[in-house]
Amino acid sequence: MRVATISDKKKLSDLQREVEKDKKLSAILTLQALRSGIIDEITVEITINNLLKLLMPNTGESVSSENSWIYDLLSELARICARFGNEKTATKILEFLKRSKNTSPTSILLIELTKVDLLLFTGQKPDVQTGQVSNIFDLEKRQEALNILQKILRVKLTFNPLLIYEACLMVWNASLPLLNENHSKELLKPFIIASKLLEEIESNDCSLRIRFHFELTKIFLSLKSERTGVTDFSSLKNAKTNIIKCRELLHFDENSFDKNKIYVLLEKIKMIEGSSKHSYALTIQTLELKLKSFTTSENSINSKELVYIGNEIKAMINKLISGDRTSEMEDQSISDFQTLLRAFELLSTTVETMVKSSNLNESIELANCIVEMTEFNVDGRTFFNTLCRESQELSIIRVNTMLLRASTKIKLIDQQGHSFAHVLVEPLSEIEDTRNEIAVDFETSAKLAVAINQKWLVFNVGVAFWNAYLPVFRTEDQSKQIHGRILVLLKNLFLNLKQT
Repeated sequence: MRVATISDKKKLSDLQREVEKDKKLSAILTLQALRSGIIDEITVEITINNLLKLLMPNTGESVSSENSWIYDLLSELARICARFGNEKTATKILEFLKRSKNTSPTSILLIELTKVDLLLFTGQKPDVQTGQVSNIFDLEKRQEALNILQKILRVKLTFNPLLIYEACLMVWNASLPLLNENHSKELLKPFIIASKLLEEIESNDCSLRIRFHFELTKIFLSLKSERTGVTDFSSLKNAKTNIIKCRELLHFDENSFDKNKIYVLLEKIKMIEGSSKHSYALTIQTLELKLKSFTTSENSINSKELVYIGNEIKAMINKLISGDRTSEMEDQSISDFQTLLRAFELLSTTVETMVKSSNLNESIELANCIVEMTEFNVDGRTFFNTLCRESQELSIIRVNTMLLRASTKIKLIDQQGHSFAHVLVEPLSEIEDTRNEIAVDFETSAKLAVAINQKWLVFNVGVAFWNAYLPVFRTEDQSKQIHGRILVLLKNLFLNLKQT
């Protein structure tokens, strides 16, 4: 049972005389008057106490099932007490309701809303210097209130549109002092829930709905990726969705919000989408999502899509490297390098996924691109070149790619009906070049792993080399005929492993 408001004092007096002998109607009428604020402030406390005596049973007495409406009215009264700062009476009512067993779902939700009211409306203290009483905006209390409201909204308040709207309005009011960059992330979830529920109940309060979507736009735009330093793809998409929603709602009520603010944010989003730096980040985000969908999906991997992803990343890397060759600003070089590193990591993951899906030829082609493109010499960008050449991350990607390329070529030889071990002993002319390329990959990756002083990587090269040539080592006759450079490489690997 919810009570409405009443705004006419004369009408209130007339109604009070009519319902004077009816306890229920008299209590509802008094609650309506309190909610409406038409009772003189000086008599509010007296009115609350009289209503409490009327509704609250005596100690030891219980409320009969036919009078269960009392619980709903007491829940309303507790909220009114909290709104008027009467914490003692509100708490007393809540304690009684908690002990009761026949409270309705509406009463239970009103109890939770009363807890929020107590957090927001109590705690008024006089200022030390002026002596004036002002509400203390306790941020911790507001955050606690928002947590309670978030839990309440998740159960959709028994699908009561009036309660849903009231709770969403409370979310907004509670969040006002928190609308800044320091607390924006804390408001994300409650604002998303509130905006969705207001849409579900088709609330005609366009002003409130626009404000939620507008603030959500700002929050999403403020979410920067730690790796790229720009708004990531999903956040930018969410920001755009929310600002477009603002524009749509503005058509229903043009006076509900400043349209200029909405168009300023729209232009900001367009500008971000158009910036070259952000376009790289968006490309990576999009391709990452596609690649993740392949690696997590139970369905078979689409080889054409993998090739497309690999080619897109390769094109982006080429564009990034050959972009502004005259730019030697350190900040720009660092930013380009970070984007480049992320792109290479994604390209390396694409190659691994291709190998797992048996796209061996395509994976070797992409691996070749990684090895070739990690040898940097961009004209006019000395600092950028230095960053890339001295980067351990890129060197590790390069080593892992060469090892992956070598093992893939071995698989390809076996797939063609030849034995890699047999080819080593009795070389076939048609795959002699491939055998030599495999040896070069192991040799180069070992030298690079030693050069960057990554002992674990040296060990990984040794393991990969051993597994590749193990079939040959197992046969004494064959092991005597192993190519000389392989024996030299094996000896060097053992020496490096011994040092680690």
